[in-house]
Amino acid sequence: MTLGLYISVPFCRTKCSYCNFASDVFSKGAYEGYVARLLDDIAAAPRTASELGCKLPEEVNSIYLGGGTPSILNSDQLKRIFVVARTQFAVASDAEVTVECAPGTLTPSQIETLLARRLWLWAS
Repeated sequence: MTLGLYISVPFCRTKCSYCNFASDVFSKGAYEGYVARLLDDIAAAPRTASELGCKLPEEVNSIYLGGGTPSILNSDQLKRIFVVARTQFAVASDAEVTVECAPGTLTPSQIETLLARRLWLWAS
């Protein structure tokens, strides 16, 4: 059995009138606290599942960063999310990895990080 991870990044530059997702406009100062908590929650996922009487599959076959606008995070924050996912779970070599992006939020550094995600997810 495999697991799919959906990681919500609830930050946006503007709130679209058609959006029903739990997202909003926050200062960049809020991003790091959210990412730090997210990393802690991913690391604690097996323990949390166990406390609830559940067992998570160890292998992940998909990782989806949705939002909000995950591409609003900086390259280091995105990389740390990929690394903790790899550290906590066995990411299948053919795993689908999707990151919602808004074109106006992408920087050359973020594009490089997204293209290099294979390094962060499958590197030893």
